[in-house]
Amino acid sequence: MSTTEQPPSGIRARRELTLEELDSVVGGISSAQASVSTHPLEKVAGFDPSHFHPDAAAMASGQAEAQVAHAVQGGQLNTTQAMHLLETAAAADHTSVTQALSMFAGHVIAAGPPPGELPGHDNHGGYADAVGGEIAQLITSHQVTASQAMTDIGNAVTAHAFTGDQAMSLLVGVARHGDAAVQAAVGTEIAALIHANQVVDPMWDINEAVAGHNLTALQAVNVLASVAGHGDVAMQQSVGAMIGDLTQMHGSPKADDGLPLQPQIAINVIDHAISSHILTTDQALAVLVGIASSGNSTTQTAVNAEINHLVAHSAGAADHALQMLASLPASADGRDGGLELQQAIGGALAAVIMNPRTFTMDYGNLHHALTLVMAASRDANVGQLALGGELGAMANALRGHEQEVSGAAIATVESHKLTKDQALMVLAGMVATGNSATQNAVHETIHYIESRPPDWPNRP
Repeated sequence: MSTTEQPPSGIRARRELTLEELDSVVGGISSAQASVSTHPLEKVAGFDPSHFHPDAAAMASGQAEAQVAHAVQGGQLNTTQAMHLLETAAAADHTSVTQALSMFAGHVIAAGPPPGELPGHDNHGGYADAVGGEIAQLITSHQVTASQAMTDIGNAVTAHAFTGDQAMSLLVGVARHGDAAVQAAVGTEIAALIHANQVVDPMWDINEAVAGHNLTALQAVNVLASVAGHGDVAMQQSVGAMIGDLTQMHGSPKADDGLPLQPQIAINVIDHAISSHILTTDQALAVLVGIASSGNSTTQTAVNAEINHLVAHSAGAADHALQMLASLPASADGRDGGLELQQAIGGALAAVIMNPRTFTMDYGNLHHALTLVMAASRDANVGQLALGGELGAMANALRGHEQEVSGAAIATVESHKLTKDQALMVLAGMVATGNSATQNAVHETIHYIESRPPDWPNRP
């Protein structure tokens, strides 16, 4: 039984907790795991709870969690016992269990790696993995909601219990031990940390988690899809680039990490995210362009087939997709001057215009795409060279139609949508990304424009 001090009037009693109380909480350790039966907690690993006062105020302020973390660092408690102690105290005080665990995680993660192996864990990610696993178990067993758990982790960052980057380690642990729904919730919280400027480089953190075998490739994609659903276009392209990188990463000898990621697996996740309303179609298109920008030719082929599939079965979808793709920033992630992204956008435009499997062309969409891209070229902030790069990649994909694509520059000048100099800049961008057939077509177009009289197009 626990003992209760008699406090002064009006002050809440402070408690000492025994293993009998601890065993009443689902998700914690058993008496056998603690190597005791019903002895007082003070006899477990030498931990003396007489100075541990887990009242609601101490739990809310983080003072109680700090005391428990100190006991773990001193070897008086192992991580599992500490978490069970906090869960018991939270239940008794009617405070949030995931808030207590998040505060505790902040203290122990900041203090460094645990002494020795964690009981019941393989030490992947140390404390972050252990606490993250416990939070995931509480969510999947419906003891707390995913939303509440993520809010508590975010609040712990706001309260400076730990940094956003340390929170990323905890969130990786939650995602590793959770299901797809939990991973989506983790992605939502990571997006919130990004919006609040509380993390430095979340894409790098996720990449390192996969490389360090703390997340499988599939788990990472589930998280990333949710991040994209709560970000802007630049974030969606960055997420896509990260997924594209996963398609080229080398896996472990055990092949238990899902690397290299198969492009179709990533596409299946994106399809599910659309049907689950995690991603809109526009957001998915931006992610797919990002994937193509860092993926190999096999990945790019799969991405373009998916883009064609997304727009093929909905009235007006192709027109909207062309407008959306033509408006994408051509070098949002700064990769190698943006050439890879330009090529990815051009390939995506071509996928809307031509079925990549049957090579059937929609000429109406071709002319519409050319009009949209050329019109965007008037915006110097977008960059005529970048948009020319997109057209070059599009012409490469539309084999046999290179002259039609490059020749659109002539029509835009004659209709006064571009100046002669702007058109020549677009054509120079086409040369940068075009293959030999595209470059030959572009050179013919450039020769035609430069051979026109000085007052062309006002005088044919």
